[in-house]
Amino acid sequence: MDPERHGRLFNRGLASRGCAPGQLRAPVNNPEHRSQPAIGVQITALLIFSDYSVCALYPDHERTDLTSSTFRACRPLRLSKDPAMAVPSAMTPRVCIIIPNLNHGQYLEQAICSALDQGYDHCEVMVLDGGSDDDSVDILQCYNDELAYWHSEWDSGPAEAINTAIARTDAEIVCILAADDVLLPGAIEDAAKMMTTGRKPKWLVGHAHRIGPLHESLGEMTPTAAESLASFLMHDTGLLPLSASFFRRELFEDFGGLRTRLSYAWGFEFAARMIAADIEVELTPRVFTALRDSGTPRPVQTTLAIGREFIETAEDFANHLSLPQRYQLWKNCDERRRIYALAEAESQGSHHRTFLWQQLLRRPWWLGSAHYRATLLKGVAQLPETLREAA
Repeated sequence: MDPERHGRLFNRGLASRGCAPGQLRAPVNNPEHRSQPAIGVQITALLIFSDYSVCALYPDHERTDLTSSTFRACRPLRLSKDPAMAVPSAMTPRVCIIIPNLNHGQYLEQAICSALDQGYDHCEVMVLDGGSDDDSVDILQCYNDELAYWHSEWDSGPAEAINTAIARTDAEIVCILAADDVLLPGAIEDAAKMMTTGRKPKWLVGHAHRIGPLHESLGEMTPTAAESLASFLMHDTGLLPLSASFFRRELFEDFGGLRTRLSYAWGFEFAARMIAADIEVELTPRVFTALRDSGTPRPVQTTLAIGREFIETAEDFANHLSLPQRYQLWKNCDERRRIYALAEAESQGSHHRTFLWQQLLRRPWWLGSAHYRATLLKGVAQLPETLREAA
């Protein structure tokens, strides 16, 4: 795919919404940054989070120029280590990037462009919008000719949207990209090669970088394989970021689609099904994705609802475990359920929450720590020093 063509595509999408070339819309909740050259910020993020050199993207610009307030020109992207990018052969597998979206218009265009600008000819991008009331539809209309499929209509949640896309595609490989995340340069091509050579895994998970609302680096997320189904259900092992995962479509055909009854834990449930069926996940050190942390804390009730749904989902797999493992799972779920009950009771009472509860609402994954759970249940009002430093 011609890189210059995508440079023109990028400008076309911006111009159709009154944006000057070289400027993406800044996050709407950050008015101070609306005049920043977001294309420069975006590409800088891609540079930080990939093993591609500055010269590979912008041969005649230094790294510092990319974040300068004077950097305006939307230069053609060149997203290959080798300037003479080879055209994929007819045997190259087709890859479908599925982007479910609901009111993520401030980041949606960046997610779409990160997939379209990969330079991988056998790729299709589908965006399933759940009836957004922001500018998401305007953005999708700008990329109407480049998207394999998109719609904007009410659905029961991301699981239903993703199932719809999977039913429409005949691609061999599927990647589910959150609307506020971005694929890094060359991710699709590298993933396709890994899944068609060597061990030919059906489930591939790469590393991811965490970024903030303005693309600032928040550190790397290293995936870990689940040591067992029991440890995965108890959140002890198995960190598998969904946006950095690639699946063979046959997995959805063989084991069924995502559970539409779930609002939050559908990805966790599907991974648990794969682990229960002894589908081995292949981990690669290749950084596939930048995962965005919007910086906006979830409402208390949403955090509690997410936690409870994960607990109930974990308990659904109890029959797949041995009796000792089942007992450990029930104990783990009971601890987490009591913690959420305490958190809900406190959220309805005094506004002077302890440091522990404040951190729990910001970092619910800390419940994977047995020590943290024990500290909460004992009512101790201070974290261990190591966790306090991490906060």
